[in-house]
Amino acid sequence: SVVLDMHAEGGGYATRMVTRIRAPFINKDGYRARIRRANWLADLATMLGTQDIIIGEKAFDEEFVVQGSDPEKVKAFFADKELRETLVASPLDLFEIRDDEGTFGPEFPDGVDEAYAHSREQLKRCDDVEKLYDAFAELLNRLCHAGSAYDDDPQLEL
Repeated sequence: SVVLDMHAEGGGYATRMVTRIRAPFINKDGYRARIRRANWLADLATMLGTQDIIIGEKAFDEEFVVQGSDPEKVKAFFADKELRETLVASPLDLFEIRDDEGTFGPEFPDGVDEAYAHSREQLKRCDDVEKLYDAFAELLNRLCHAGSAYDDDPQLEL
């Protein structure tokens, strides 16, 4: 199941509402990946040594910081031009594979992880929500084709 909602994220003394989309899945190989939109903070982190895997497509590499547990698999994952174009055109600011929902969320069973994405803002237009959903769905589809995710239901409700 896929959950789409608005969520308040804290940051210091302020909170902001984000539009997020999540889905638990059976992670066959423990694969980890994270992409986030580039910004001045991400650029600073990269200069200080944070991993940024270069995919080899200038527009995509300038738009996103890419990290992952297996750089070659990450490059193959993002080799598809249609996927890269979908991501660039979407309001997606972050996509990552998480072990669970964090400190205050439920702990997932062994072998079950969460695909998580969000936009840094509240998406109010149907077109924007649809673009976020399409990008997320395509990322989940790629996880299955890469052999990292099973289509089996992890029997976990978020």
